[in-house]
Amino acid sequence: GWLIPGNFRDDYRPPFTGCSNLSKVTLGSGFTKLPKDTFRDLPNLRYVTVTSSLRDIDSEGFANCSQLKSVTGADSVRKIDSSAFLNCTSLESFEGFSSVTNIGESAFSGSGLTGEISLPNVSHIGSKSFQGCKNIVSFSASRLSDLGIYSFDGCDSLVKCDISGEVTIDELKKFIVFV
Repeated sequence: GWLIPGNFRDDYRPPFTGCSNLSKVTLGSGFTKLPKDTFRDLPNLRYVTVTSSLRDIDSEGFANCSQLKSVTGADSVRKIDSSAFLNCTSLESFEGFSSVTNIGESAFSGSGLTGEISLPNVSHIGSKSFQGCKNIVSFSASRLSDLGIYSFDGCDSLVKCDISGEVTIDELKKFIVFV
């Protein structure tokens, strides 16, 4: 595994392309934003641990990491950008949903998220955010104001949904498409 220090520049893209044996990453303190494509397409990345300073996971930060199983310590994450965990088919758990306020388009599309997803502080969920997440059984969001189309399309195991906030009936019609 690698320990990424906190003085790692947010605008720098590390050369992890081709690091096919990388299996564990710990993001050090002081690390506030994971830049676009940082760990994209790493076939053996399995575990990610983040510290309390990480706020944003940029576009495709972990996209196509098909063996990624869990992200832990992400309680400080506020924004998960588009396709951040796209096609992370083995991703079963993401610890830190309680702080997230914004989830971008296709952020977890095709991932293996399992069980109950509770987003108490999220206000925006982009289109196709959880599309194809076949193992989600329950979803709740209490501050939702913007829900993208096809957000839960293909979530075959979803049996319970609790949405409150300022979401309009037109927004809820987008959600009902999957039923």
